[in-house]
Amino acid sequence: SGSTYVELTAAYMKTLAVGTHTLSVYFTGDTATTTFTISKDATKNPSTGSNDFVGVAAAAAVMALLGSAVVLRKK
Repeated sequence: SGSTYVELTAAYMKTLAVGTHTLSVYFTGDTATTTFTISKDATKNPSTGSNDFVGVAAAAAVMALLGSAVVLRKK
């Protein structure tokens, strides 16, 4: 006839192992059961450099032009 709220605190959740867990709440004459999964913490890769490849592309273009100039000059 009413609502039941179950809250698992963050402190309790940190004590659970990675894997699937079952939570059951028992009432007079009835049971509510659910499962939930604890997964590993996502690891964030640190940014170790620039994601800007314009400098690399410009350097490659200059090298290609210089290489072409050397080849054409030798002919």
